[in-house]
Amino acid sequence: MEETAEVQLQVRKIDGFVQRAEKEWPLARTRWTKHLPQPGGLQFRQEARGKTGSLISKPSVTVTFMTPPLKEETEITGLLLRTVRLPLTTDADLFLVLRSRSDLKEVVFQGALDPTPHCSGWLRASHRKLDPAISTKNTRPYHTHDVERTP
Repeated sequence: MEETAEVQLQVRKIDGFVQRAEKEWPLARTRWTKHLPQPGGLQFRQEARGKTGSLISKPSVTVTFMTPPLKEETEITGLLLRTVRLPLTTDADLFLVLRSRSDLKEVVFQGALDPTPHCSGWLRASHRKLDPAISTKNTRPYHTHDVERTP
């Protein structure tokens, strides 16, 4: 273990991954990039939910953000952040997924659950309370999950 690098990355590629050793995290050569894609489409569908045979219809909204094709191979390493502001009257579960595409076909990777997208994250809106002592502005939010905030 003494000869093992402190940080080990598995950089995903279309045909597998490359193992790479690094000395620190976040990487000292990180270029924090602000990229704000605009919604590419809204799709509305109804989802049936309920207990013991009763159906409760709740709308489910999918928003897709797409960028123009990248002109060169690009590595995305580290934190991905997205601020979402929603006018809620009830609680909501937010799922954000970064998908890689080649010729408009999704590129999937080997992961804990195959096939897996590039990366994903989720948060229940009522659990959005931040811990100001350990959260860092715009780079690392820490949610306490100890207080349910109403919409």
